[in-house]
Amino acid sequence: MVADGSGALDQEEFVQAFKSVKSLSANMTHEQLTHLFMKIDANSDGTVDWDEFTNHILLEQMAR
Repeated sequence: MVADGSGALDQEEFVQAFKSVKSLSANMTHEQLTHLFMKIDANSDGTVDWDEFTNHILLEQMAR
């Protein structure tokens, strides 16, 4: 699902990926998805890679 082949999603790729999965984005606005991207982008490099994404999911699960 990485459009540019970089192995990571930039903000627009991330938003589009989430929008394409209706069960993930059904109640989320573009602004909320952008905020989620910034939250997951742990090193603030403007991309979300697999490690950042899985770390975020694991931390969210541990917080429950």
